[in-house]
Amino acid sequence: MVSPHVTVIGAGITGSMIGYHLARAGARTLIVDQASLPANGVTRHSFGWIGSIAADYDTKAEHYALLLAAIDHYGALDRELGGGLLDGTRGAVRWEQDREKTEELLRFHRSLGANTLPIASDDLKSRLPALMDRPELALYAPDEVAIHPDRAVQTLLRAAQEKGAQVQLNASAYGFSEKNGQVNAVLFEQGAVKTDFVVVAAGAESGRLLSPYMETGDLVRSPAAMVRIRCSLPEFGCVVQSPQIEVRRLDENHLIVAGDAPDDRSNSGLENYGQDVLKALRLTFGELPDAEVTQVSIGERPTTTSGEPLLGRCGSMTNLFAAVGHPGVILAPHFARQLTDEIFARAAVEEIL
Repeated sequence: MVSPHVTVIGAGITGSMIGYHLARAGARTLIVDQASLPANGVTRHSFGWIGSIAADYDTKAEHYALLLAAIDHYGALDRELGGGLLDGTRGAVRWEQDREKTEELLRFHRSLGANTLPIASDDLKSRLPALMDRPELALYAPDEVAIHPDRAVQTLLRAAQEKGAQVQLNASAYGFSEKNGQVNAVLFEQGAVKTDFVVVAAGAESGRLLSPYMETGDLVRSPAAMVRIRCSLPEFGCVVQSPQIEVRRLDENHLIVAGDAPDDRSNSGLENYGQDVLKALRLTFGELPDAEVTQVSIGERPTTTSGEPLLGRCGSMTNLFAAVGHPGVILAPHFARQLTDEIFARAAVEEIL
């Protein structure tokens, strides 16, 4: 049996997902990260929503299909791992400024295969009793789910280790050594680690490792804000996306709100941003006297100007692979499945040669 040694650089949701799939398939897997904790980069600032109804009209059909597939992939993985991957979120609700725009959005998502239902104001009240100004019509996607990003990564890393993978933190890779057009070792300050294959899944930091081997000029950072709010809001178990706010429950005592990053990212600017989000939350769900902003953070999402992920073999290097793109949480299972297949196919060829 082919059992290649694979080094995965990055222990966020993408790297941990790839590492688990490789280890499960029988690869001798090493997952490394420069941070002292896993999921310490953009994953920690992720909203964690797995679904498709956040997509807008410019979404390509092939990309939309990946959003839908992610729901099934995460569900299957959660069952495979005995739970612990998905949190308690079930379903998502979205509406636009008026009924006509919401109906148009419903037609768009249905045309691309989403299990998306119209939900009237009275039905919405039964699902979200605390909602103040209910729209006349909303979209409801009952299959959509979410993860708590930190906990999901920990679950995947534990599962990978149970399959024989190793995880090494505080390990900053600064380059590769090469021989005959292949990477033969990853270079760390502590020394070189020999390897058969390398997967770079280090988010926005991937460019510095990949740029000598492939064009990375369109790899950019896309900042997004995440606001955590301590709040007791009973009977709130789905994702809500309205014209004013995108919010879901993170755990029993906290909500999480996603949004565009503010221009002013000073401490006072982030504090003001958090208070604006809290106002929007109160306009949506009422006074919420116990609600309190506990954290405002900015995540640097890795994306490309074309919108296409960097996925697959890097240039002429037959054993160096990239796995970078947005939305990383949703695309992680697709990345993992494709690269695992590619690496084992290449390893089988090299064994024959």
